[in-house]
Amino acid sequence: MGLDAASMSLPDLRHGFAAAMIALLADFKAYLRREGPIPPPTAWVTRRASSGSATTRSRN
Repeated sequence: MGLDAASMSLPDLRHGFAAAMIALLADFKAYLRREGPIPPPTAWVTRRASSGSATTRSRN
């Protein structure tokens, strides 16, 4: 089912993007509604920093 984006029409690309955003927002809403402990706000930053994908900038 691998559709190549270059072979898709502009309306097809728009519909695909809209569908992806709807799915992403639905998953995010489900995540926010879940029960259980909510990770601290710094958990995501800590995980990114430990994986080496965080960037640091110095203030001058």
